[in-house]
Amino acid sequence: MDSSDGGNSSRYSASGNFWSRGDAYKNAVNLYAVYYDVELFSNFTYYLDDPEHGDQLNQKERRIVLGGNGEQTWYGKAFGADMDNSLGVQVRQDHIMGSTLNHSESRQVLHTLRRDDIDQTNVGLYGRNQIRWLEKFRTVAGLRGDFSCSTCIAAPWRKIRATKAPRCSAPSSA
Repeated sequence: MDSSDGGNSSRYSASGNFWSRGDAYKNAVNLYAVYYDVELFSNFTYYLDDPEHGDQLNQKERRIVLGGNGEQTWYGKAFGADMDNSLGVQVRQDHIMGSTLNHSESRQVLHTLRRDDIDQTNVGLYGRNQIRWLEKFRTVAGLRGDFSCSTCIAAPWRKIRATKAPRCSAPSSA
């Protein structure tokens, strides 16, 4: 076991919920922000790859996450039963600064293997219908679409230039 393995992390967060309600509707919004940092040292193979300095790795990153969701619900009746219809959106943005993988020895960095700055945005849209036919029987039908977009700014350590490669995805029909 490598006695210098271990690490530190911290997390700070804030969130808030806001809503309003009338006889035939309800609006709800939830917002959050999180700051997170981590630095870990681990050595799984000891001296397998580097017999002189060992195989310890140092992983570091700082991350800011911003997000929230909003939903509008309308209340009504269908065939004499209570019904509600909802439309909503969910958004999350991750900004990862200095996601780094280093080769280290006794918590001293020998050289950087990889360092990236990453931005990722996820958006979900949904609709839902719920009918309460009886006290203990209801039906729920819904539809949801999720979309994601990522950008990674990779800094190759032997070349002093950065690459920026956006990558977005959405549901596809197969």
